[in-house]
Amino acid sequence: MVSRLKLKLVSRGHQFWSQRSTRERRMLSGLGAAVVVAGLIQGLWLPVHDMLARQRPEAGRLKAEAVWMDLMADEAEHLRHKPPLAPLSSAELEARVREAASGLQFPLDGWSMSAQGAGLGMSGAADFDHWLRLAGVLESRYHLTLTQLQVRMGAEPGRVVVQAQLVSGQDDNRPEL
Repeated sequence: MVSRLKLKLVSRGHQFWSQRSTRERRMLSGLGAAVVVAGLIQGLWLPVHDMLARQRPEAGRLKAEAVWMDLMADEAEHLRHKPPLAPLSSAELEARVREAASGLQFPLDGWSMSAQGAGLGMSGAADFDHWLRLAGVLESRYHLTLTQLQVRMGAEPGRVVVQAQLVSGQDDNRPEL
């Protein structure tokens, strides 16, 4: 049944084609080629073009992320081979805290500092933002680590009462990279 239908369609196609003049055949061939090219453009090129247009921003973001990851890997490798820091005495720790505080214009009036084991104990009141900035500078520039920290709300909004212990040269509690 299917083969008969196929034969009928093919024979009708041959009959239609043979009834056309040479000029009409050329025009129909050109039109057919244009339809095939338009179909290929619509079916293949446009979807690929749209997909690439959607992925371009993502590719840029991924390239930037890869560069950042390479930088972080280099930094981790550098830190992995960095010699351990020697522990500082409580007097040296206090001197570094005072130096960092003066550089940040962090007032240490009313703060008490005392030796606590291998580190320095600090307690006092400050603006929360200023305390965070000081703690970050102590960690990043002076390589002092907070081993104990207790922060409570202060009497005024934005102020906190801090009790902290700082040490240096101890990387035992840090996670491995």
